[in-house]
Amino acid sequence: MKGILPIRALGLILGLFLCNLTIQAQENKNHPIEFSIGITPLAEQNVGPRERLDGGMSKDSYSYFAIDAKIKYKISRLFSINTGLEYSKFKIDLRGAIVDPSKPVFRDSMNLSLLEVPVLLSMNLGKYFYAHAGPNFHFQLQGNEQYVDKQNGIGVYAGIGGNYYFTSNFGLFVEPFAKANSIILFTDGNYPDRITVLGIKTGLKWRF
Repeated sequence: MKGILPIRALGLILGLFLCNLTIQAQENKNHPIEFSIGITPLAEQNVGPRERLDGGMSKDSYSYFAIDAKIKYKISRLFSINTGLEYSKFKIDLRGAIVDPSKPVFRDSMNLSLLEVPVLLSMNLGKYFYAHAGPNFHFQLQGNEQYVDKQNGIGVYAGIGGNYYFTSNFGLFVEPFAKANSIILFTDGNYPDRITVLGIKTGLKWRF
């Protein structure tokens, strides 16, 4: 009788393990596609060349906002491909360098907006967390090229977030992220302006 109990316990543990694998496999099979809509209400951004130029114009940015729609497709139990469209916009205050103290300093402001296409490799970090990173293609929609270099190029995006599903198909997510645009620019320039953003994205998800 004593010898039977360990065998039964081992069988029970093995059965639970196989059941869990079956459920996970079934979830992956039933929900290979995930659609999300997100906004970025909180972000800190910077605009300018990598090196500070003496006598150059200062560019202070604020009022960043972005909205995106993405689709994620599972390629395995751990990895997915995530892509979509994102629209971002913010304002830039321009201030010229002081050349002659007797003359007023140049001041102006401009709006800058971008259309972005991220192509990310996502990795599941357990039931509630994930991480993804990859190239971010971006194209300028609005902005004065006289003050800020045209923002057409390729950058990088990285984020790590958490999601919670209220039902098997519907949930929400919160994702801190970092992105650096214009790693590769489609235009020439010795000291091109580049945009970096640190922000928090939140939104809704649907699984299909």
